[in-house]
Amino acid sequence: MRMPFSLLSTLALALAACGSGEPSAAVPETEPAAETPAPPPRTVRVLVAPFQDRNAHAETEYVSLGLAVFATARFEELSRSLDPALGLKIEAVVGPHTYPAETARLRPDRRAPIDAAAAFAEAKRTGATHLLTGSYGGRVEKWSLAVELYAVGPDELVSVGASEETRKIFAWSKDTPKPERPGVQSGAIHGMFGSQVTALLAKDGIVLPPEAVVALTAPQSPDIVAFIRLSEAYRALLLGEGEAAMKTALDKAESAVRIWPDYQLGLRLYAWLLWQRGKTVAARKQFAEALARDPADVRALVALGRVEIAEGQYDAARAALRAAVKLRPDDAVIHFWLGEAHARLGDTAEAIARYERSRELDPANLDTRRALSGLYAGERRYADAARELSVVVDGEPENLDAVFLLAACLRAAGDIDAAVEAYAKASERFPTVPRLHKFRGDLLAGKGLADEAAGAYEQARALAPKDARWRDPEILFGSALVARIRDVEVARVEMERLRSDLQSAVSDGVWDLAWYGKDACAPGRAGSSFLLARVTGATYDARGAEMRTGAAALHASLKNGEGAALTPDELSLAEDLLRYETIALRDLRELRTGYAGLKSSLARYGCSLDPSTTPVATADAVRRRNAQRIVTMPEPRHRDMSVISPVVPTDARRVVKFSVENKGVRDYALVLDGKALEPAIEPGKRQTYATTLGEHAFCLLPKGREDDCGKPGAPRRSSDFHEGWNAVIQHEP
Repeated sequence: MRMPFSLLSTLALALAACGSGEPSAAVPETEPAAETPAPPPRTVRVLVAPFQDRNAHAETEYVSLGLAVFATARFEELSRSLDPALGLKIEAVVGPHTYPAETARLRPDRRAPIDAAAAFAEAKRTGATHLLTGSYGGRVEKWSLAVELYAVGPDELVSVGASEETRKIFAWSKDTPKPERPGVQSGAIHGMFGSQVTALLAKDGIVLPPEAVVALTAPQSPDIVAFIRLSEAYRALLLGEGEAAMKTALDKAESAVRIWPDYQLGLRLYAWLLWQRGKTVAARKQFAEALARDPADVRALVALGRVEIAEGQYDAARAALRAAVKLRPDDAVIHFWLGEAHARLGDTAEAIARYERSRELDPANLDTRRALSGLYAGERRYADAARELSVVVDGEPENLDAVFLLAACLRAAGDIDAAVEAYAKASERFPTVPRLHKFRGDLLAGKGLADEAAGAYEQARALAPKDARWRDPEILFGSALVARIRDVEVARVEMERLRSDLQSAVSDGVWDLAWYGKDACAPGRAGSSFLLARVTGATYDARGAEMRTGAAALHASLKNGEGAALTPDELSLAEDLLRYETIALRDLRELRTGYAGLKSSLARYGCSLDPSTTPVATADAVRRRNAQRIVTMPEPRHRDMSVISPVVPTDARRVVKFSVENKGVRDYALVLDGKALEPAIEPGKRQTYATTLGEHAFCLLPKGREDDCGKPGAPRRSSDFHEGWNAVIQHEP
């Protein structure tokens, strides 16, 4: 049955949018022949701009962007398949979803001629050597496609040539022997496009081999309706705004792959959009479908890796991205995302190596340099971090945060003069930011340049007369702030050691009394452990007071914005110390409870707590005793239960039961000695576990974040686990 002419005309017009050395000369025999190095390949980097719609009706608007998406995807595929021996390298300017959103906006009015100045600026920004665009119009029985190719000159676009072809673009049985489907076919339009592009490239000396011409001409889907739907999906994604546009993009992409299930470009986009809508399980299924059809689909692997990173599945992300990097070892984007996966897994060395490779392949990518600067700073490679940040500052002159980080890393690297200069240059670009003058004054004061420092402070005070720094003596800055962070960290480390010693001492005393009663009052037993807990607790309180004072100063200083003068690792440490203050207060309450309970038990048995008769135990002695503890199981009463009677061990055991109570609002996981225990602890529930008697390292983390336990700054604790040991997860805001 024939379609109505008007609909057929619309489909035909939509179709236009379809997707996207010689040996050296002889030398004397006495000298070895030197090989002439092969000339470097010619690199052609194509930016495809949306095509102009010469039709008056709106039904064909998707063609403008659809044909550009098709061409970009084909050029990207060509970059992977072209034989290097040809001395030619084809690249396409691409974006996260094949086609770059910035390029999609080059023709906001699809009927208007392209803005040559804007197109030239975008081509220069993206490093393109050529810009490809064109126009289309007509009806299915007489449809025209024009292609224009420009070289990107130093000052403007230079026309290489233009080509136009007009033909009938619908296919019935009388037009083609065996059409894939009757009606308008994608192959007709792609054939026109491929032949014109090939001719124009050859005009500029870029001769493609026959197999490349075939690849550039082949449709991604022979079904025009599938192409139309995917073109509409890209239009909604790249040019639309808000939730409605994303829903439209998802619906259109789903329709495209339902019509043509082998539409690889559509499968990838559909999977990504599913994830964007929160349908992660369905997205993974679609990515698997795409990779089953084409295991070498690098874009699907990278997209899947990015999804897994965002979902916290870093091992899965690493696996997908490793597969991608094997297929394209010289792709900067893949190395960047693989670096992201390694960074989140805590593998800093490998993350740095991947970022460095990405930077080598694409020095202009500032995201890579930002990531590197953070890792370098974390490793205290401040000079390396400063080198990366200097590039970021030059590339993003309006990025104030990068300026602060650069100056902080220069200061931490010991290059004070360069840090002062960085603040001074930035204050010219940001004349209303007082902290640039304040921080410069801090550095000058540290060098003993009092007059210059006073001048900088005066400039800062003029811009921010109500700044708390000028009236609050508790606020620290410059070297004093850095020194206080280090002092508080020293106190924190000692408090953790003291906490462990105190907890072990109390645990030892409680255990001894519980099993041996008054016999535990002998010298060197429970009373000695209590005296150790008392001495240790007094020191813990003293260090806690020091920490509270230091934490108050850190809080006031960070609240006043002084943290902008710190390196990323210094700031992270300061924030961790403030979080630890809350943890330490909770620890103190728990330690005092255990201490008071042991003291009352000792009093009940009449144990002496006089240091002159009861020696104070040492932490090492307590740990040795705890390591030798055993639990003797009593002989069970005989029960005649035949074959179902359980076997109850009666030998000495070193296994103890303990529990964790969750008073929070989320599921929590217990990671014990690096292994997550099952099941997780639900809100409002208490979960009992078993482990060996003695000291263990553990983390209590929200479920899904178990891998964070091994990362720097994680809430990793240690404790002496005994029978009845209990931890409580407090309610969170």
